[in-house]
Amino acid sequence: MNTRKQISNFVKGLILLLVVGNFASCKNELDIYADGEAQPIIYGVLNPYDSVQSFRIIKSFAGEGDPSEYAQVPDSSYFRDVDVRLKELQFGEVTNSWQLIETTITNKESGDFFGPEQKIYTVTTTKSSGSAFYINPEAEFELEGTLDGREIGGKFEIVKEKQGRAAFFMADGNNFARFQRRGDITIVNGDEPNELTFDLDYPVGTKVAGLKLVFTYFETYAGEEEAVEKQIEFDLGEQIIDNAQEPKQVSFKFSGARFYERIGSGIEDIADVKNLLFRKTGPVEFKMIAVSEDLFYYRQVKNTSSGIAQDRPEYTNVENGFGVLAGRQVVTMSEQLVAHGFPPIEVILSKFTEKELVTGLILGYTGGKGFCADASHNLGDITCDN
Repeated sequence: MNTRKQISNFVKGLILLLVVGNFASCKNELDIYADGEAQPIIYGVLNPYDSVQSFRIIKSFAGEGDPSEYAQVPDSSYFRDVDVRLKELQFGEVTNSWQLIETTITNKESGDFFGPEQKIYTVTTTKSSGSAFYINPEAEFELEGTLDGREIGGKFEIVKEKQGRAAFFMADGNNFARFQRRGDITIVNGDEPNELTFDLDYPVGTKVAGLKLVFTYFETYAGEEEAVEKQIEFDLGEQIIDNAQEPKQVSFKFSGARFYERIGSGIEDIADVKNLLFRKTGPVEFKMIAVSEDLFYYRQVKNTSSGIAQDRPEYTNVENGFGVLAGRQVVTMSEQLVAHGFPPIEVILSKFTEKELVTGLILGYTGGKGFCADASHNLGDITCDN
């Protein structure tokens, strides 16, 4: 006979009876909203190329009834008294400090939360002499202050790019300098679409590397003096870097056929657009996206949930609250070169690349879109001057 097992079962049974009896003698209603305290939720992503840095500061909320209803009430999300500063530090010493200023935006898209007006908090910074940046990407940053008397904060770093080092788009390994020499991009080579490859070295601190191509074109309408500028953005990809502090080179590929296919499917035929006379090609830009580690990990958590649920996140670097303080560089080639003191580069479509856009003879996607060619390309009767 197993006495130990019998005693163990007896003890378990006794505990169960005590627990059941305890609940039977108590009130059987649980108020899950009793004595709840609003928790700060802060979202701030710094870009050293921006003169205005923005922060979203709200509080968690809970209440009885439909949460989609009280999510539309501003008082459910705002703190009354926000006293917070952004500090820039080097070697532990504060080199800059800015008070967050309440700002109202008026164009928030409709969604789970109230709009179109919402509060955000901003700081406006200025470049120091000879700097390409509005904030120093080599510095450490700290958010510090109170929300309705409650202390909050957080320390973080952003994607680094040293002053004096060649800009991303002019770095030797990235080879964008070829556009400065040639001034054009070849998407059709002879009678075949070209496969473009970009092998790129991203700044230290980049956890997610991305690249986009932006194509600008202009539409001219009957009776209108000014052409209408439009853009199509092509996502060339996004890659996760294993070690953000020692980022290895990443490679992006872009199919020329995809360029024409996207334009063919995304732009109406000229015959279907009232009063449209012609479309003219404009410059091609490249946009770098470099995401820091903190933002990457927070984004991973955020993408696993949906709706207005405000569960405690699995990742946060906000002290005494939740959310993320991080960095991200989003900058076009022209913007970055000008910031670093280089002359801007205007990249245009090469001669036969533009010819295919106008005629669609090779791939058959764009012949009906009404594009005409620049006269300098000497393509005869398909130029815009005819």
